[in-house]
Amino acid sequence: MPSLLILKNKILLTLLIFSLFSLTLGIFTVLVKFPDPNTPLIIHWNNNGEIEFLGERQYILGILLTSVVFIILNVFLGEFLSKESLFFPHLFVILGAFLSILIFINLIAIIGVN
Repeated sequence: MPSLLILKNKILLTLLIFSLFSLTLGIFTVLVKFPDPNTPLIIHWNNNGEIEFLGERQYILGILLTSVVFIILNVFLGEFLSKESLFFPHLFVILGAFLSILIFINLIAIIGVN
């Protein structure tokens, strides 16, 4: 039976829930803000204000879903490596929370531009 250290530790569990909640909120925000899946969206621009990359809603949802998969893999890696050291579960969950904050900021920027 695995130890499930991340689920027993309140701080790690809170960070994990925060990460998944912010990405879920981002997914719903994209679905509500951009109801038409074929609308061209500005995904990336350079320092001169020129558009470098146009995409559709699927590109943004792909970024968010990839982040969710990344966080879930980090949880499994943290659980697997918790037998070696307690440092790894903390590191993986904190990195997942940091990633979800950065992705959510990026999502707000994309919504603001479009």
